[in-house]
Amino acid sequence: MNKQLIILAILFAAILGLQGNASAHVVIKDDTAKTGVVFHITPDDDPVAGEASQLFFDFEQPADNYSFGIKIINASGKVTNSFVTVNKQTVSTNYIFPEQGLYHIELTAQAKRPGITSLHYDAHQQVERGAGQKTISNHTAAKVSLLGGMAALVVLLAGGVLRRRYMARRDT
Repeated sequence: MNKQLIILAILFAAILGLQGNASAHVVIKDDTAKTGVVFHITPDDDPVAGEASQLFFDFEQPADNYSFGIKIINASGKVTNSFVTVNKQTVSTNYIFPEQGLYHIELTAQAKRPGITSLHYDAHQQVERGAGQKTISNHTAAKVSLLGGMAALVVLLAGGVLRRRYMARRDT
């Protein structure tokens, strides 16, 4: 039984140690759902309001076949056209999200020559940190749920071990 409790304690500590910022790359499809780009934003796909961020769109095909435009629209509908940099298959822009909230990001790729289809991509970005900091993190509920679930698992496993010991004693 002691080995089982030690293993559970190590597993519990390892899961707690895995908490941290996740970095994910999101694939967004164009309006026709035939092509996609990988969307990434710094820092760690979790921008901070009031601080510089860089938005990247990685294409499968060479980006120099298109003229690009990026619009960033805040929750109140204010549109900002952002300057675009193209480097091989990557389109990027620098932007400072002025406040927390949900932003709509539109990337348009206008074909430069016949035979190439123009593309339009839409992404949404939630900004939860920085200027106008909210008093509670949206991740708090997830962390509490994770810890509560892990505690329930430990209680169930410990109860099973104790029940097994009780039944073994009773049978002797």
